[in-house]
Amino acid sequence: MPTNIPNHIFVGCGGSGAKTAVALAHLMSRDPRWRDEIDNSLFFLFVDTDRRPLAETQEAIKKLGREVFIRTVSTTAGYNLPSEIVEDFKNAIRKTPANERATAVKRMSEHWWSDNPDAEDLVAAHYFDVPLVEDIENGAGQVPMVSYIAAWRSMTSNPVNLGNSI
Repeated sequence: MPTNIPNHIFVGCGGSGAKTAVALAHLMSRDPRWRDEIDNSLFFLFVDTDRRPLAETQEAIKKLGREVFIRTVSTTAGYNLPSEIVEDFKNAIRKTPANERATAVKRMSEHWWSDNPDAEDLVAAHYFDVPLVEDIENGAGQVPMVSYIAAWRSMTSNPVNLGNSI
């Protein structure tokens, strides 16, 4: 059944977003209207802190027997521990122009654990490690601060990555 279906980009964020996109792709692969257009009209982008589910999601869609366009973005690529994300973010703050540094420290304090969230410098803010998150590749997304900071660093340190994926 030839049709002129416009292109669609599905973005799955985190585990729930990925599961929803996989279920949608599964349904579309069985629909007479979509079945023949999946390869040309559907594009999937998955973003997650956990690398293992990204690979599993990609495999689940590939099992449909199609050459569907799939890209994944791991926001924790290059990190193994939450403390590495904090150090990376602190280094970015140190490089921020002096007149903008207090705003950067405040932003970090809004999204990470700090002994002094009203501090205007890194030493006084005293950021500390994530309680109960030891393995950044497994469940780090369940901690909103890890997700936020990892996504921010991932997209700002390599903005071409997301742009090229789309």
